[in-house]
Amino acid sequence: MLSFRWLLKLEIPGDEQWQGGGRCRQVEMVAWFKLKVVFIHFRHYRKQTKKHGAMAPTETKILSDYLLVPAQLPAIISLQEFIELFPRSLQSSPQIRNLYRDLQTQRNAVVDSVAAEIEAEAKRGKAMRRVMIKAKREEEAPENDDEAEIERLVRYENRLRIAYLQ
Repeated sequence: MLSFRWLLKLEIPGDEQWQGGGRCRQVEMVAWFKLKVVFIHFRHYRKQTKKHGAMAPTETKILSDYLLVPAQLPAIISLQEFIELFPRSLQSSPQIRNLYRDLQTQRNAVVDSVAAEIEAEAKRGKAMRRVMIKAKREEEAPENDDEAEIERLVRYENRLRIAYLQ
């Protein structure tokens, strides 16, 4: 399961307009909104794949499509819209373009870190699946020795820890 730690790094535009609750409440609402969007689109993907017989999308694809693409600064606000936020006397200033480029760079850094977290989570999920399959195979193999059973359980627990930490 994905952690909220990196989900909280992304924000939707206009979050400063939410009333009450302070910044912490706003971040909670943003995290809830993003998670809700992911689950809604996952259900939509499932319906589409059942309908058309296509292969189900991966966790990485879903998260990338609905967390990374809409998080790019130009997807949120264009340069022209950003310039229009300033008073008319300042709209022709080259500093506004520099500010927009700086914000875009910062936003891209956040998006890159989220992309790295998505990849790391996908790798952890694959490793955990491999451990589960191997444990299931070992479980099906006949063993009568109690000591061997205890050793097997300890190895299984250690593999799960290692898979989660990777």
